[in-house]
Amino acid sequence: MASFERAGWDELVPYPVDYRADGILDDIDWDLAGHLDTLDLAIKEWVGIWAYAASGR
Repeated sequence: MASFERAGWDELVPYPVDYRADGILDDIDWDLAGHLDTLDLAIKEWVGIWAYAASGR
């Protein structure tokens, strides 16, 4: 959203398009190997956010 706002698109409304939280609270446990795909997705999202912030976008 911050990237679009900096580009002048202030009227946008965020809409979730890749919703993956269905039943996520049912699977909370200490099985790290079983949840590496979720960890991989989260790391990629945070790296993308940090990269945008570092590049000034």
